[in-house]
This record gives sequence, structure tokens and C-alpha cells, in this order.
Amino acid sequence: MIVDRYYQIFVVFIAVLWLREDLIFAIVFGVIPILFLLVPIVVGFLLWQSAYQNLGLQKMRLLARLRWDLSRSGGMFADNRKSKTGKAILKVYGIDPTVALPEQKEHLRELLENAYAIDQRVPPIFQKSLTATSLGRALTDACDLTGAKRNSFIATLISVEPKHRTVGPILRIKRAFRRILAPLVGSKVQRRRIEFVYLRHFTDQRIKSDPRLAVLTEAIRTARDANGLSTFPREPDVFDVIVQLPLGTQRNLVLLSELAFGILNLRRTALTDPGRIKWLRKLKGALDTHSPPDRVLWDTERPARSHPAATPKPERAATPQPEPTKEELLEELHQEARDAIYLRRAWPIGSDPVGRSWLGGMPCLPKSIPWPRTPQSGTPLHFLAQIDCAELPRVKGGEEMPEDGLLLFFASVKDDMVWEDEGSTRVIFVPASAVPGEPATPPSRLPDIGYVEGSGVSDRSGINSYPCWPISAHPIKTFFWDFAMPMPKLSLAYDLQKGAMQALLPDRVEKSHRPVVGNELLYNSEDDPETAPTRRYWVQPELVEAGFPFCGAVMSRFAMELEGNMLASLMENRRLKELWRREGKELSKKVETTMARLTNHLALLAKVSERLDAHADLAVPDPETRQWFTSWLEEMQSKHGFMVQTELRNALLSVVQQAVTDEQMRTLLPSELYEFFDETLCPSATQSEHMMLGHTQFKTNATCGSGIRLLALDSDRGMNFMFCDVGMIEFWILPEDLQRRDFDKAQAYTAGG
Repeated sequence: MIVDRYYQIFVVFIAVLWLREDLIFAIVFGVIPILFLLVPIVVGFLLWQSAYQNLGLQKMRLLARLRWDLSRSGGMFADNRKSKTGKAILKVYGIDPTVALPEQKEHLRELLENAYAIDQRVPPIFQKSLTATSLGRALTDACDLTGAKRNSFIATLISVEPKHRTVGPILRIKRAFRRILAPLVGSKVQRRRIEFVYLRHFTDQRIKSDPRLAVLTEAIRTARDANGLSTFPREPDVFDVIVQLPLGTQRNLVLLSELAFGILNLRRTALTDPGRIKWLRKLKGALDTHSPPDRVLWDTERPARSHPAATPKPERAATPQPEPTKEELLEELHQEARDAIYLRRAWPIGSDPVGRSWLGGMPCLPKSIPWPRTPQSGTPLHFLAQIDCAELPRVKGGEEMPEDGLLLFFASVKDDMVWEDEGSTRVIFVPASAVPGEPATPPSRLPDIGYVEGSGVSDRSGINSYPCWPISAHPIKTFFWDFAMPMPKLSLAYDLQKGAMQALLPDRVEKSHRPVVGNELLYNSEDDPETAPTRRYWVQPELVEAGFPFCGAVMSRFAMELEGNMLASLMENRRLKELWRREGKELSKKVETTMARLTNHLALLAKVSERLDAHADLAVPDPETRQWFTSWLEEMQSKHGFMVQTELRNALLSVVQQAVTDEQMRTLLPSELYEFFDETLCPSATQSEHMMLGHTQFKTNATCGSGIRLLALDSDRGMNFMFCDVGMIEFWILPEDLQRRDFDKAQAYTAGG
């Protein structure tokens, strides 16, 4: 009631009537002195903001300027300012959003720490605080990143958020004031229900799939993001996920929760919140198309996720119990552990014997079995993995697995990877007697990986399959986990799982990420200080000395990748131009400039394409060609920046991946190139959680499939696997379906990182 605008207006009206005889006295001696004190303070803060944007340290100054730009309304000039500031921030922090992001986490962490420190040094008067999401969107917009690359950058930025963010004095006062008044806008029961649903939706697929609860959780996430709070709550607000939000927002979420649960009393709400009744009735009309969720999904007395069966213990008196020791927690985790099979990629290249189990590549699919397609559009599915059951170790829990034959896993790898339609994934079992001698040929209509349906745009134009990488199977223990577990037990479970995987993996070369094409600023002499410095580009010397570009495949694939990226960007800008034309909006000059630049660069690329494609994939270029290609690359890097860097790295990475199964390519490439990509290609516990059977994966929120986990695939840079922003894929099957070999009943789910 205290946050409803009608009651606030009513209180002011009553106060005016009550003080009508002394109104002038109240204004003169009450309101005016307060304004007299507040106006200089606000003006002082605004002047301090302006000075800091122009006189502070460069890294902090740019962030303060970006915060100001993001808080203002849009427009052509505002967008240009934001783009210019964003590019300057990327440059000064040494961040490249188009290349591998995990190696840049230290730079990203420094960026976020400085962004949060701005609020303490310069309070955000008439501005919104910078968050990981708003910062990520602004920086990706500045370098024209879209699709999966944009989402991956934002997700990585969110993942390096400091666990404990120091806030400024003004925000601390506001939050303390909100905590004091919080009971007036929502009861403890209402807040416990909201907290229960929001925290459980990270792990419970039933909550995520319920339309009414999905509206509530998305509203909470959006509100927390808009107010600079992390998506997943951290202490001290983990038991009240809305208490740090503005009071009006808290009240909206409390009412929305009761509406989502199906328990909202509109008549009572019309008395307590008349200003919100119109909004609630409109929202109720939309939500009433779905039935209210089962009470178990929002009842705070019920657990969100089933725990492995344990021996029932006799009830004891309600007396305080001591915290379990580390040894007791370890014993409990080992009792709950399940046997599983770890699928390890061969590394170093050629170290493991090649069998008939691999990730990527093409399947050994008999001609009698058609390539699986989506029932709606007939679009072929992408091939993910082939498992030879005869090569699998026999572990507890996998007694019903086939003794021989192949398991082939397919899925529609679109940009969103939302598999709501039947037939978006498929598991095919090939009996041992029907296995062909050679892998199948992919269908001609197989779309690019990460494609946007109906648009012709994809993450990597012309790439419709993953590199083939042999794997070997090893027994491993998997440990149960749940967000509801006490933190000491959850931390121990994570360490046990990571240690179990690390024991099966090779040692990695600890090297920081390096761009293929480096650069430096060349400053002029002291005799000519006014001339601006120039930037020089070069291909990494160790690669040049080893014979860069090594083979014709690098040059031709780089040309194909670069052309595909340029065409995709041009199509996206044309789509945007047509959309704005239909809506009658003024076309941004930035779009026209980008289209003209891309068209010009495509014409320049066409002039040298014949020379780039002149060599066969396994042909070694002569010294003159190597020198020309290196010089041409350095010139292209000065014009295209991120795009050239990304596509050249992809081209080099593709030939190393080809060398895994191609002995001719393996002998052709120098050891320096393998060492250069060791950090990217070597499997690790953080990016190669490929498993069968056991508990659900540890990397991100559980997919909550039912039955037996048939296969889990991780977002693996060595395989070019990227599932839902560094997430996972898990295939599940019911025990009775596995026993009948009815693999058509298998279901696959994704979980974001």
C-alpha cells in the first residue's frame, strides 16, 4: 500500500488539507531548506562526474563515460558515442571478444572490478550502475558481434563477476532503507516462496518448463540485472532474492508471484494496490491460458530435487546438531557416487589407438538407415558422436548397455538450441553386423552449425560438421551435487569430480593466449612529438620461422572463413536496413557505412582469391608465396582487425584438428604449431566433461533428464563444441527403453553455462 501511487497521492492531498492554514509556513520552513541542502549536493556530484570523465585515469575515465552514455536515451549520435567509447575500452584493457575468451579472464575481471569501483568513487546520480550484462552488451555492440559470439562474451563476463561486490555509501543507505521497509511490501512467506522458486529454477527442469513460473523467474532475473545484482544471488541476500531491489519493484514481484502461483485475490489487491490492478488483470488474461503450477513447485516445505536413496534414520529430538566433519562429508559423497565412463579425446595427437569411437566427423551409418531429419522441415540433423559399445568398460549401472554395435548421436545445432519440437535430436543404434566399412557421406542440405532458421545466417559460414577426434573410454566415479547442499559438501563434491577427471587427462602447457597476428605502437622521435604514433602488425615470429602458412589449406580456408564472415555481416546489415525501412525509421549512417566497407572489402578479397586457392590442401607454398601471404595478412589486419584475427586462427586450428586423423597433414605441420594451440586443444577438466552414465554433469545447472544418462557432451574448444554459452548437452533414456534397445525414445536436453 505504501508504494501504490494512488495512496501516495491521497496522502499528499490529505496533508495539504490538514495543513491548509499552515501550508506556506510548512513549505518555507520545511521543503525549501531541504531543497537548499540537496541541490548543491546533487550539482556537486554532477560536476564531479563530469570532471572524472575527462580528468581521471584512462581506464576508469572511459568506464565513467560509458556509464553516462548508457544512461542516456538512444539516437544516432548517442550510439556513435557508445560505440567509440566501447572500442576504446576494449583497446585499453587488451580484450578481444572474437577470440578465445577463457584466456582473457584476468583482463575481464579487471574490467568488472573497475566498473564496480566507479560507483564508489563517482556515485551514479541520474545514472544506472554498470553491470556485467550491460557492459557486455555495450562492448559487443561496439565491435558488431552478434549471435553465439556475443552471447559467449557476455556469459564469460558474467562468470568472472567478483563474488563480493563493494558498493558505495549511497547505495548502502538505499539498500538499508529497502530492508527496513521490505516487510511492508511483502511478507516472509511470500518472500520465501519467491526465493524457493527462483533458486530452484536453476536446477529443476519442471520449474523452467512451466510457463507461469518462467514468467516470474525471468522477471526476477531482469530486475536483478537492471539493478546491478548478479543473476545467481550471493550472500547476504541469498535467502531473499528481491530485498535489494527498489520497493516498487519488490511489490510488483510479490504480486506477480501470487498471480503465477494462482492464489492472487484481485478484490483484495484492488484495495491495497489500485495502481497495479490494471496491469495485473492484463497479465492474468495472458497467464490464464496455462493452468496453475503444481503446489510442489512453489511450496517451501518440499525439496526441489530428489536425493539418492538413503537408509532412513530414526527421528531424534530437535536439538542443535554439530556440523559434519570433512571426513564424514567425504564418506557420504563416496556412498552416493555412481560409476560412469569418461570419454577422453586423444592427446597428444596420435597417442591413443584409433578405434571406432569418436566425437564429430561423420558416422558409420548404413545406407539402409536414412540420415535423421527434423519432421517439420526435413532439415538434416548434425552429427555429434559415435560410440562403439564393444570399446566401453563394463561399470555398475551400465549392465543394460549393448555389448557391441554403434551408438550414433545427432542433434539440430541451431543458434538457440531449444529442442522443444519432436525430432530435434536422435540416437541411432547400429548392430555390429550392420556397421559399414566407411563413414557415411553427409546430406547435401546439411545446414551450417549455429544456423538461424530461415535467415541464411550462421555462426561459421560453410562449416556444417565438427572435426573428427578419436576418443578412448575409461571408468570414472561421478559424485552427486545439488545447489541445496551445504556449501562445504558442494565444494568437496566439485573437487572430487574435478580430481577424478584430472587423473585421466594429460598435463596441459600453461601458456597465456596469444593472437596469431600481433601488433605494437611505433612512436615518433622526440624531434616530431606532434605526429600521432602508427601501429605495426606482424604474424607471430615463431610461426613464420616454422614455415607459416605451412600448407595450401590454411590460405584457402582463411579466405573461405573471411568471405563467409563478411557475407554474413553484410546480410545482417541488409536485413536491419530493410527492417528499418518497413518501420519507417531513419537509417543509421553507421549501417550504411558498414555495408559500404564490407562490399569494398569483399571486392578486394575477390582480387586475391585465385592466388589464395591456387595451392592444394597438402601442398607446401614456396618462399615467395609465404612472404606474400604474410605481408598481405598484416595489411588485412590493419583494415579488418577482429575479423581477420578470428578467421585466421580458425583456419590454423582447423588444419591441426585435421591432423588428428590425417597422417599426411600431421607430418606436414611443424611441432611449433601444435605447441601454439596446445592450451586450446588439450582436453581439461573444465572443458572436456564428456561422459556416459553416472550422475548429471557438474559444469552448469542440471538438465534434469529422467532415467539413465546415455551421453554428456561439453562445450569443448578443441572440438569447436559450443552449446548454449559454454554449456552442456545430455542424452537420457529410460531403463526399460534401453533394455528394449528402443533408442528412438531417448531425449536430449541442454543447459547453459
